Parts: sequence; structure tokens; C-alpha cells
Amino acid sequence: MQENARAQTLLTAPLEFRLNRHFHLSLTPYFIYVSGYDGFGTTLDPQHSYQGNQPAGPLQASAAPGTGLITAVATDTFKQTHSGITASLRWDAGRNSLTGGAWYSYYDYSDPSRYAAVNADGGVSNMRGSYPILTASGDPLTSYNSHLVQQVNALFVQDRFRALSNRLTLSATFRAIMVTRTVSNQLAGARYRNGASYFSPQPQLSASYDLTPHDQIFLNGTTGFRAPSGISSYNDRFSVATGAQTRSATSDTRPEYSIGEEVGYRHTGQINVSAALFNYNFTNRQISTTSNLNGALVTESLNGGGQTARGAQIEVGLKPWHHFSPYLSGQYIHATIDNNLKSGMDYLPTRGKKAIRTPDFSGSLGLSYDDTHLFGQFTLSYVGPTYSTFMNDERIPGFMTANLSMGYRLRQVGFARSPQIQLNLINLGQSGYLSGVNSVSANARTTQGVYGTTIAGKAPTYFVGGGFAGVVSVSTGF
Repeated sequence: MQENARAQTLLTAPLEFRLNRHFHLSLTPYFIYVSGYDGFGTTLDPQHSYQGNQPAGPLQASAAPGTGLITAVATDTFKQTHSGITASLRWDAGRNSLTGGAWYSYYDYSDPSRYAAVNADGGVSNMRGSYPILTASGDPLTSYNSHLVQQVNALFVQDRFRALSNRLTLSATFRAIMVTRTVSNQLAGARYRNGASYFSPQPQLSASYDLTPHDQIFLNGTTGFRAPSGISSYNDRFSVATGAQTRSATSDTRPEYSIGEEVGYRHTGQINVSAALFNYNFTNRQISTTSNLNGALVTESLNGGGQTARGAQIEVGLKPWHHFSPYLSGQYIHATIDNNLKSGMDYLPTRGKKAIRTPDFSGSLGLSYDDTHLFGQFTLSYVGPTYSTFMNDERIPGFMTANLSMGYRLRQVGFARSPQIQLNLINLGQSGYLSGVNSVSANARTTQGVYGTTIAGKAPTYFVGGGFAGVVSVSTGF
């Protein structure tokens, strides 16, 4: 049995037309088709299972001897078609370049879940839902059966101006994005139709000045927009075991909007340096998380309210010197929640708390060597402690990982060009650590709300970092 699978087809045909020495027309149509499934083990009661909020039993499948339950695989099958076109017209006149255009996107996503009984060897006849467990009425048993259609219309205009012998570059961009989503849910008892429409104006400004051929200062002012991710956010959910509604379709589908400022310096040469200070403000910060729906893991978005993030980052790299190239990067970020977050009819006192999934410090060191025959690379990375709850009452500790690769390359052996053998040592010296937050939680411990309500805690879940691995690879060109 294959736990998950994904197949993708991408077709695109970028076209560029030079109408005359001043005007250039660009057209980029595209089409993407994706299909696949995820699978998770579960058990079903053949007599007391539910389809939405309606009894589904007796199910048309045999229970395992001695347990009275059906051992099954919950499969999340999906199909996505995504087509669109981007068109732009650019006018070049001396130091000035003006571009205007539009983008249209049509996205169709279907997401029915199915259950398949496992055989004596633990496998199933089909993971794509072709032979599902049926209810008493002959319908496939399902936890959700949703369909999303999304259309995006965007208009944009950009002007770029160069001056002072091209040392100064000024750029101004304005985009207007319109998104329309329609979601249907065919599960019994669920709200059948949901959706939302969004409009977002997005101005952007940037400037750079070359102090010397190797030194540049830059300034960016940006805005951003992100709609809630995950079709499950728009759907009612029900327990397949009890028929009880476990989640209501979200009533807060406001999109995230961000405003950012960045100022920095770049140097290129034997030593390459990039350093910047940044500030970002978010409203309706979209937090992507994972939840368990009747044995299947689904992605949804949470509204994390307002958030402010300020910090600094630096990257330093040395061009090959005696075949060695060292590298250093680091980031400090102070990210806080700007308001109290709603929980039921009360609010959690989250204002001023640290933002989730945002370590204060992170960085990496690297050293590579390549003399055209012998080569190798060592990297050491650090990620600081990371909160997994909005109330900051649970977090994962900081961790450090190290990887080493080394190999030998020949110029040519017969028809083989540059054959090489390489050893990769992954995750040296550490295993069993928590590497990230899978599902976030408002509060892990029972907390008193702003208005005195007792708000029960819920434990987050985490990703476990991989153990040590050694991989040998042999490759060549012809």
C-alpha cells in the first residue's frame, strides 16, 4: 500500500513579441492538472457509523474477527485543474520603462474522502476510492465531499526609472487583486454552499543606489495579501463515529494583509555581503495548521489577528579561495501578537505574546571545497525555541542540525562525462528532536479569558526530526 501519491502535469507556452523598438508584448498561458491521495489508518463501527449527521449503518464491509470493528484506510482523494493567462505590454523609452497587464486564473478543486477496508495483509484493493466501503443505502462512506471553484482577476502597472548613469533605480508598482471563491459541501447536514470574495489593492515602492560598482544600498516598501488556505476552512465537519458536528464552517474569512519596510546594503566581490533591517505589520494573520478529521489529516487556516515583526538579517559569503568557500547567515526577529484572540464568547489575553512558529534567532554556517576533482560541503544550522500556542504556554526547544557531503569527480571515462561518486551524511549527531509545529493551539493549558471564562487547553502536535542517514550516490553525464 502506498501511503500517498501525487501526479502533476504542467503545460505552459510563454510568448514574447517585439512590436517595435519601444513596445514589447508578453503572453503566458498555462494549464496545471494535479491528482492524488493521502491515506491514514482508522477503524469503523459497522453498525453505528454516520454519514454527516445521518446514520450510515450497517456498513457494507466485514468486521475483523474478535473486534467487531472494520479496519480501514481513510483516503483523501483530490483533483485540481488550474488554468490561466498573464498578459503584459511594456513600453521602453530611454531611462523609463512602463509595464501594464492583467492576470486571470481559474482553479477547480474537488476533494471527496473515501474509506477502504484492508485485507489480511493490511493492504487495500484501491487507494483512489474505486472500491470504497458503502453505507446501507449504497453510497460511499465519506467524511467530506467538497468542491471549490476560485477565480482570480488581477490588474497591474509598474514604472521603472533609472538616473545618474543608471546608478539610481526607482520602481513603483500597483496591483489590484480580486478573488472569488465558491465552495459546496455535499455531506448530509452540512451547509451546502459557502465562499467569499476579496479585493486587495497592493502598492509597492523600491529604490536602490549604487555607491560603487560593488556596493549598493536599497529600500523597499511592500504590501501583501493572502486568502485563507485550505478548503476545509469553509466546510462543516461531522464525526463519522457519533454524527456530532465537530466544526462549523468558518465565519471569519477575512484575508491577511501586510505592509512591510526594508532597508539594507549589498556588497559584491571576493566577499559577498547582504544585510537588512525590516519591519512588517499584519492584519488577520493567516495561520496554516493541521487537524484530524476521522482519521485523515486536513489543512485549515486560523485567523491569528494582528501581528508585528521587526528584525535584522545578514548573509556573508566568500568566493572560492584556495578552493574553499565559507558562508554565514543569521536572523533576529521580534514578532508579537497585537491583540487578544477570540475563543468562544470570550477572548484569550494574547496581546503582546510572541508569535507562533517564529524563533527569535536562526542561522547557519557552511563551508564548501571543490578543486574540480575532490569536493565536499559541511553545513550547520540552528533554529531557536519556537512557540506552538498563541498563549505561549508551550514551545519546542531550539535545535541544531549538521550535514556533510563529500565526493570525487573525474573529467571523463569513455563516453561518461564528469562521473562522480558522493557520500551524504545527513543529520549528524542528533535524532528524535522536535523540528517544527504541525498543528497549533490557542492555549495548551486551561486559561482564564479576558472576561473570566475558563478556556480549556488543547495540546499542539509536532514534527519529529529525522534520524541520521548515510547515502551514497553515483552519477554521470553523457
